[in-house]
Amino acid sequence: MSEPAETPVHDEMSMHEVDRMWELALHEESVLNERSALFLVAHAMLLIMTVETRGKFHDFVVLSIIVIGGALSVIWLLINARQLDEMQRAAKIAGPYSEGYVRFRQLARRTRFYEFLRTKGPALYAFGVPSLVAAIYVVLLADTLVRAFA
Repeated sequence: MSEPAETPVHDEMSMHEVDRMWELALHEESVLNERSALFLVAHAMLLIMTVETRGKFHDFVVLSIIVIGGALSVIWLLINARQLDEMQRAAKIAGPYSEGYVRFRQLARRTRFYEFLRTKGPALYAFGVPSLVAAIYVVLLADTLVRAFA
């Protein structure tokens, strides 16, 4: 005998599927945060290496490190874009059907700033941090080129 089918809660999704979608959203958020921590450590090492090699090695070495860091920032940004999209899509599908999430949202302080952070905060984090790190490499690149040709 077959088991009875679960009652669909969203289009043709069962409550089990909604739970799985919510777990996916939480997983994607966790991966986004963990990966960002690894990228930050990698960039910290590259930035220290950049500062330490200035004046001690040929400008080509310094420029190479800066270019690698800038490329790594772009890769980080692209990965975050995909990760954020998957996280937000999964949360959007499952969120309204998660009783705890709905209750949490009902009890949250409703201010413009809260709504801004809730809607734009993840994107600011996912895109802002890699962009700011990339900006550091642009400044270092400009400074290194000015020094090289001065």
